[in-house]
Order: sequence, then C-alpha cells, then structure tokens
Amino acid sequence: MASKRRSRGAKRRAKPGPTRYQMIRLGKSLNRARRAHDMVRREGNRLKQSIVVRDRRIRELQLKLRRARRR
Repeated sequence: MASKRRSRGAKRRAKPGPTRYQMIRLGKSLNRARRAHDMVRREGNRLKQSIVVRDRRIRELQLKLRRARRR
C-alpha cells in the first residue's frame, strides 16, 4: 500500500503551548522523573546497561517514590 502524501495545504499546525497550570503540573512530574534518575545514579548504577533495563529500573524507582509520597 503506497503511503498517501499529505497535500501541501495539510501542513501540521503547531499546538498551543500548555497553560500556566499545566506547566506547574508538568514541572512537578518532571521533578519526579529527575528524582528517579538521581536515585538510579545513587544506586551505584554506573555500569552502562541497555536502555530497556535502565528504563525499567527508573520506572520501579518512580513507583517506590510514589508510594513513599503517599505515606
């Protein structure tokens, strides 16, 4: 199946940026991600792992963080 080419008129529109409140919320989630990354670093995770493994570890630590936050 040949891919349909978009007509010249169908250029992608730029989406409007997030609102202030969304930005605040975004900042929080970004901070959480950053903290998870820091935790991974602190765990002595210097050895270069495959990206999949690293992502999984980061996700696990994020869950741990979230649970800790709830308590």
